Amino acid sequence: MKILKSPQKVLIVVLTSFIVISCFLMVRLEIKAASLQSRLDAHHKSLENNHDMLDGLENFARFVKKNILKVDERHIFLIADKTMVTVGKDDFDVSTSGNIKLGSNTDKYLGYDSQKKLTYINHDGAQVSVGDITTAGKKHNGVLVRSANGNTQLVMTDKGLSIATVGKDGAYRLDLKPDKGIFKFSKGKSVLVFEKDKVNLQVEGDIQIGPPSVGSSTGPYLGYDSQKKLTYINHDGAQVSVGNITIAGEKHHGVLVRSANSNTQFVMTDKGLSIATVGKDGAYRLDLKPEKDIFKLSKGKSFLVFEKDKVNLQVEGDINISSKNGNVNINGKKVNLNE
Repeated sequence: MKILKSPQKVLIVVLTSFIVISCFLMVRLEIKAASLQSRLDAHHKSLENNHDMLDGLENFARFVKKNILKVDERHIFLIADKTMVTVGKDDFDVSTSGNIKLGSNTDKYLGYDSQKKLTYINHDGAQVSVGDITTAGKKHNGVLVRSANGNTQLVMTDKGLSIATVGKDGAYRLDLKPDKGIFKFSKGKSVLVFEKDKVNLQVEGDIQIGPPSVGSSTGPYLGYDSQKKLTYINHDGAQVSVGNITIAGEKHHGVLVRSANSNTQFVMTDKGLSIATVGKDGAYRLDLKPEKDIFKLSKGKSFLVFEKDKVNLQVEGDINISSKNGNVNINGKKVNLNE
């Protein structure tokens, strides 16, 4: 038996569908309302967390583990673990337990190296460093100034001052060591050292010291000739030389004293002594030759020679022996005349 007719069935189906759809829409609305409430609660919470920014912005702080950003009316603080940056109206401060580097992405920066314990400024390779400076293998607190190519540098510590540069013909250096009482100039292997109450000069080549006329042929100057192996003093042509002296074509170690016009000279070597001068009427000479046991006086072609146990006198002119008020005695085992 059929209870419901076809129109009634259709109505029931429509009403049932409407109820289902309504329930679905109500559930969806409830879910959306809950989501909106959650977002609203989050917004209120955010407002509560950021009330410090909304209340006049007098203080602001954010914390992420050990990292802190803090702003007040006088300073801005950035803190990351043990590193802190402080920015104020008239100051900027950075403190850290590690390295510091401030500058552009190029080779222009200033900073601090915590391992080397150095504070430095670098500009395209040129550098100024302050801190632990290594000199002669030892570290000293000081200042290092270095050129971009590294050829010139200045080092200043409590041990003294050192300036060094490299030129085309070698290295130049200046050292001041107050603890050792030394003031030192060096160029290659040439060294000039000032110590207490003394000066030491060492070179491998020639030495020439004098006023601005140095380089003239007459001087005045003093110096050392490395080729001739002579140490000398020259003053307007007059000269004293010590070293290898040439006599009769042979070199002997000795002393030569010569007048400006070279007319008078004194020569002393291990072979003996010689004094010679030239006058208006010829040359005068005194020779002492201990190895030959000779003592000789000469004037032109006339000479007097003292040898062991004998005397020899030779002249080209007259020999005059006279006594106005006494006797002339010639004594000998044998006296020969005109032989």
